[in-house]
Amino acid sequence: MLLDVLDIFDDLPAFGSSPRHRGERRNLMARWTLGLALAGIITAGLTSFIALITAIIAFIQIAASGQRGLGTAITGFVLGLIITGGWSAFIIAVILSALGS
Repeated sequence: MLLDVLDIFDDLPAFGSSPRHRGERRNLMARWTLGLALAGIITAGLTSFIALITAIIAFIQIAASGQRGLGTAITGFVLGLIITGGWSAFIIAVILSALGS
């Protein structure tokens, strides 16, 4: 999954076979999912919440068309969940501490 995100070895052929995935592009919505999830670190989780929606759209598109990018979509979805949950917990903690004092 990490190599899928980093695209380090995409141009190398698999051992004992012809080059894989030549010319086949990764799903655009999966790439948007990962970008929006990572942007959620800066935007207090707003874009990471949108990443959850785009991940579902990417899953549907990948299942229908057979495109690449499932690992990217899963990574974006999981990061979106973690970042949205983290920011939500932080904001609730700040509100509760302000109400308590």
